[in-house]
Amino acid sequence: MVKRILVVFDGSRGDVQPYMVAAKALIMAGYDVMTSGPGDADALAKHFQVPFTRSRLSTGKLVADPEMQKAFAVNDMQGMMTAQDRIRDELVTPETRARDLGLLYQLLVEWKPDLVLTGIG
Repeated sequence: MVKRILVVFDGSRGDVQPYMVAAKALIMAGYDVMTSGPGDADALAKHFQVPFTRSRLSTGKLVADPEMQKAFAVNDMQGMMTAQDRIRDELVTPETRARDLGLLYQLLVEWKPDLVLTGIG
């Protein structure tokens, strides 16, 4: 029987909040839940009283980027995607990817979930 669930996600608040709501509902239903995602999600996890481990890059640098802000202000989806790709290329290096995968592996080995739900695209 599934009792321990690891929820792994990526994204900004609009992406993260549904996972936190689902995690809280699972906890209230009696499951042991751990969430893991970008560092920005820490405050939201505390708000929902959901266990959280940072395993992805913060999305704060993405939304603070001037090119991203300019594209966002005029709803330029292509500009936002271009900025996102550029920023991720700058931030996601082999070292940071190895760190993130190492943290996820550590959760899988040490926490031993029965089920892993993921929202990483």
